[in-house]
Amino acid sequence: KTAADSTNVTYIRVNLTNTSTGTVTIASSNSLQDETTTTTNDGLFSVADGGVITLSGGAIFTQGSTGTFSATVDATKGSFGLTGGTDTLAGTLAINTVGSPTLGTKYNVITAATSVTGTFSSLSFGPHAYIVGYTATTVTVTVATPFSLTGSNAHLTEDTPDASIKVATGTAGSQAGAIYTASINWGDSSSP
Repeated sequence: KTAADSTNVTYIRVNLTNTSTGTVTIASSNSLQDETTTTTNDGLFSVADGGVITLSGGAIFTQGSTGTFSATVDATKGSFGLTGGTDTLAGTLAINTVGSPTLGTKYNVITAATSVTGTFSSLSFGPHAYIVGYTATTVTVTVATPFSLTGSNAHLTEDTPDASIKVATGTAGSQAGAIYTASINWGDSSSP
């Protein structure tokens, strides 16, 4: 389902359950979920560029472990996400980035909530990097330096003694402490 109306308020006055194979897209600039309704997301819940969803009147947003909450960060227009409600988080936070946001800029993806409990267990930012911050009422992302990797070629022969081989040089950017893995293709279908 897509809520899209650029001139009027789009009201969501029913309980909404998005299953693991479902997609909900908020594209309206003024979507309102109220009257103690609940949204349970186990699929993809996306707030598009220019979309806004406000939870009020006791509305509740709960994301399960299989759910993805996708907010938009637009370098010129700001962020588009969720405002208000009692929000329980799990699953994945995805950020759709439009333009080239300035390093260090902070964007609210969930703001003015009655409460935010839980955290996202995985992150999906595409080629961009963000640092995620949580308070009791807000989830923010701050533009960071992305991880980069430069490959190195090693030309070995049978006569090369056992030695350490540098396969790549990387910078963690703002992702220090993350774990990265790599594999080596020896060209003969084997690997270490």
